Amino acid sequence: MSKHSGMQPQIPALVSEPDNIERIRDHLARLLKCETENQCALALRQNAADAKIFDFRIFIENASPYDAEEELLNGPIVNISLKEVSAVQENARAGMQKQKAVFVIDCVAAWDESGAEWNARSAAMRAWGTARVIRRILMSAQYMYLRLRSIVGSRNIVSIQSLVKNDDSTPSVMVARITLEVVYLECAIDAELSVLEGIDYSVNPANGEVQKQ
Repeated sequence: MSKHSGMQPQIPALVSEPDNIERIRDHLARLLKCETENQCALALRQNAADAKIFDFRIFIENASPYDAEEELLNGPIVNISLKEVSAVQENARAGMQKQKAVFVIDCVAAWDESGAEWNARSAAMRAWGTARVIRRILMSAQYMYLRLRSIVGSRNIVSIQSLVKNDDSTPSVMVARITLEVVYLECAIDAELSVLEGIDYSVNPANGEVQKQ
């Protein structure tokens, strides 16, 4: 700073802490991991034929989360990305801004074009089956406010779309893309986030995968 400047810094603390919306995104991934693991355990105890539908990996902000074709063919993969944030023109508490975030949740299933078992129809059924599980969890009464009532005002799934991705360098995949809107408060105050069933999940910094600690 120039010695001739009369401007003095006014912010005494670091401003590098995650925003509420980043914490909400990570919280979404953790609650989905927690609930799908519980659903898988319930299905296995009940000898349900569709227990495998709950067995999928969850990633944060990783558009290409699979390492190899065999890995993706073994089961669906889910990636959660924050697409955009915009202001909501309504009054909020002092020091806070009401905002709307758009999340994209991609449910990805691959098929082997040379094989008979993992074909395009099978991939579509697995992708949409994964999207169904996620939709039912997020839209359940228990998650009306995503267990973040102090900062989340509403959540709503506005669309689910089918996408086909063909790339010579990766397996052909079918994507069921969920678009989720969340209205929330962004502020400079730390809000306490709910702990899910006392189980803690971490995020692998290398690839964004959510894992039980």
